[in-house]
Order: sequence, then structure tokens, then C-alpha cells
Amino acid sequence: MIRNTPYLSLDLELNGPDIIQVGVAVGSVDTDPADYLVRSWYVRPKSGTAIETRITELTGIDQETVDTRGVDHSVVARELSELIVDSGCFVNPVQWGLGDADELLAEFR
Repeated sequence: MIRNTPYLSLDLELNGPDIIQVGVAVGSVDTDPADYLVRSWYVRPKSGTAIETRITELTGIDQETVDTRGVDHSVVARELSELIVDSGCFVNPVQWGLGDADELLAEFR
């Protein structure tokens, strides 16, 4: 990887099978981490399942947050796609959770 090529780091938070938060950071090896582009979306669960207490304790994401600040999957897909194109990210993301990228793409479909 070229030192100044931006890469995207991806992390998902889940409530059962539902994605409830998508978080990304964009930067390069030569970028000061304080200057990374950081973005996060709360996502309305497709199933409509309530946020489990255990998930709130683990992530800090509660039902009120998802209800009031959550967006539709199409919003995340559009804005994330624009961010990737605009920043010229390397084709493969760094993933904090095994399979996060595949799971996100499956949800978008």
C-alpha cells in the first residue's frame, strides 16, 4: 500500500441480526490520526426488533437513539458510497469485525 493512499476502516454494531450503527474512519499511513475523517450512522433495524439491554450496556446505543437519530439503509449506502468515491479509498476496507463489509453489503442489497 502506498503511504499516502487513504484507507477506510469499518466497524458495525449489531442488535441480533440487525445493523444498528455503521462507523468509519478514513486516513492514510501518513495522516495524523487526529486528522482522520470519522463518520457514524445510527441505522433503523430492518426487523423492527427493540434494542436489547445487553446491547445498550455494551455499545451505549439505546432504543431512543435509534428511534430519533436512526436513518434508513439507503441513506447510509448513498452517503458511504459518496465518502468512498470522494476520498479515493483503497478498494478493501480494514474491518474491526470479521465479515463486517460483507454483512453491510448484504444489508444494502
